[in-house]
Amino acid sequence: MSKHEQAEAEAATTPIALIVIAWLVVVLPLGWGVYQSVVKSLPLFTGK
Repeated sequence: MSKHEQAEAEAATTPIALIVIAWLVVVLPLGWGVYQSVVKSLPLFTGK
């Protein structure tokens, strides 16, 4: 592997912890919003 290819490979790697944190930043608020939507829409379908 040439120095140029090695430099590109090192520059392209992202730490796993950063990926996990980024996904949590997206998934947690999305999950909360879906949960709230389901809870608030239940009276429409149950008649309560």
